[in-house]
Amino acid sequence: MKLKFKKLRDVKTPTYGTEGAACFDFYVPDDIEYKLMKGYDTGIKVPLGLEVEVPEGYALFIVPRSSIGVKTPLRQSNSVGIIDSDYRGEIAVILDNLSGKSWIVGAGERVAQGFVLPVPTVKFEEVEELSETT
Repeated sequence: MKLKFKKLRDVKTPTYGTEGAACFDFYVPDDIEYKLMKGYDTGIKVPLGLEVEVPEGYALFIVPRSSIGVKTPLRQSNSVGIIDSDYRGEIAVILDNLSGKSWIVGAGERVAQGFVLPVPTVKFEEVEELSETT
């Protein structure tokens, strides 16, 4: 599968860390550095410097990197970001700083990871009864 993208800034192309990696990493653009303040009670939006064209019938899921939770006090605010096939704006992550100290998110840092999955459109059918749980 090909995922078309357009760079809006000087940013590294998403990469897979290993041949067996399920997700590809997103990087902070090279011209940006974010300081997440201690005690900041709302997330900081970190633009990723890319627009993507997700194929119709699919969605891009942006999830936290496991190392973020282990090596930093940062958390992705909404846990999972979903990019629909008809969205064409810059993609971003929203990060929270859970520590009592300021934290720098530096240029070129890997801050999130993504994967693409098919997402069928469902048709809703109201019924009087459902089958029993097995």
